[in-house]
Amino acid sequence: MKKLILSLSILLTSLSISAQLTQISEYWDIQHTSLRSQYTVNKATNEKQGVYKEWSSNRNLIVVCNYVKNELSGTFTEYFDVPGLLVRHTANYKNGQKNGLDKTWNYENNTTNQTLTYEELVASGLKPKIYLSERKEYKNGKKTNNYIEFSISGDTIEYSNQTEIDVNTYIITYKNLIDKIETKYKRINNNSLYDEAVYRKQWKKDSNHGWYLSYHNDTEKNIVYALRYRSNGNKEFEVVNGSPDFIGRKEITYYENGKPQTIKNFRKGEEECFLVISYDENGLSSETYNPLYKR
Repeated sequence: MKKLILSLSILLTSLSISAQLTQISEYWDIQHTSLRSQYTVNKATNEKQGVYKEWSSNRNLIVVCNYVKNELSGTFTEYFDVPGLLVRHTANYKNGQKNGLDKTWNYENNTTNQTLTYEELVASGLKPKIYLSERKEYKNGKKTNNYIEFSISGDTIEYSNQTEIDVNTYIITYKNLIDKIETKYKRINNNSLYDEAVYRKQWKKDSNHGWYLSYHNDTEKNIVYALRYRSNGNKEFEVVNGSPDFIGRKEITYYENGKPQTIKNFRKGEEECFLVISYDENGLSSETYNPLYKR
């Protein structure tokens, strides 16, 4: 009996909601033979409610989405303006804001005229290949650092990802066809435009060849430590700031095998080194002082 009462209650509610809605149809022509858009609105509030569809002047369905109280909600799908419902773009909405994955499809254009649209290529008799070209992510209307751009073959051209370490720190990893960059950030107060970079790693994609950079804890983000690797993974060049007070900076070069070759010592604020320590390949060292400085 309780189930019957519940079912009747749901049915009456649905009928009540349906009675409050009215369908709106808009057309491209005066004769009302070519639909332009179709949706339902709440009679009392004049707000869009439910499925919304849009057609091009070529009578192809190009947009399907959903509204809740005049705000986009759920999946938004856009199609190429050709027969067959070929997806151009999809997104997800919550309370009128993008929330979730946002995908875009592109097309191959092998003609000499790179400005031609997909629709123009199809109209000329061609059948261009369509491929997923971009994938982004949104949270509450704001684009995150999770991003991928694809080539026509499906390979990753660019890639960006944000990994949360804890409530105060996160790492953004970025890759393109040549480089890979990893930057660690520390969150600072909301009044600041940028978070603070703690360190950055940059190297050739799929190799050990690259830089590791560490930053000062200040708004200038001055580099306090830098390390460059060779393609074999050994150190090539190193810069160290913040050594004992009498030394402002050290610059170190390395042999192919990773052993030190020279160490240049600089006083704070000065561009000329006062001491160079050189190593031969056997590890024996010699010191050379700048004659302008007293030992």
